[in-house]
Amino acid sequence: MPKAKEESNIDVVSKNNGPNPLKVLGRNGVYSILLSLHDEPLGFSQLMFKTQLNPAILDRHLKALMELNLIDKNKKYNLTPKGERVLTLLNELLKTVR
Repeated sequence: MPKAKEESNIDVVSKNNGPNPLKVLGRNGVYSILLSLHDEPLGFSQLMFKTQLNPAILDRHLKALMELNLIDKNKKYNLTPKGERVLTLLNELLKTVR
């Protein structure tokens, strides 16, 4: 029985109910999106200009970030409280490895 519980803990990141958070966060440009939205809510064109991502890639990243509940959209895209926490953790991680 304990083994099943252990396996379920391991599978949390790789379950097939949505995008893999680590893969999404590792994509080129995603950190830039999160940083940009930390400053202020932005529309699609503003994000495209600020991040220099092409529209198709930006759209894919935004959809994945919304699926993970890291950002939401109400006219403009903005970070959710969960997204703020993730950005804080990413910044701490980057400070540690640099």
